[in-house]
Amino acid sequence: MEILFYIAVSIVGIWALFYRTLVYYIAFMNIKRNKGWIEANRFDYYSMMPEFILGYAMDILLQMTFGTIYFRELPKEWTLSGRINRLQENANGENLRKANELCWRYLLPFDPTHCLKPSGKSSENE
Repeated sequence: MEILFYIAVSIVGIWALFYRTLVYYIAFMNIKRNKGWIEANRFDYYSMMPEFILGYAMDILLQMTFGTIYFRELPKEWTLSGRINRLQENANGENLRKANELCWRYLLPFDPTHCLKPSGKSSENE
């Protein structure tokens, strides 16, 4: 019975990590798109660096846990978005479908340059 508890806690933890990392990703992409704000607010931008570092660390942890389980392969990249890019360029079958689903559902709405279309070109290249 104790093992079921640990499995449940792990599932909830990975789920929470996924959505918390997504929030950091959305925030970072909004700031990255607004380069004028960065230029005008250098102090605020650099004050956010600890949060950016935390978000990057969460992305690495998400890649090592969720990414490994979801794609059923050991990581070759540091971040989940790096793995998704690689799989969109080089994979086929189930992992390509999963990479496209994650990219189009969670990354594309917040970063239109990130996902590759089925032709292998970035969404921005249209």
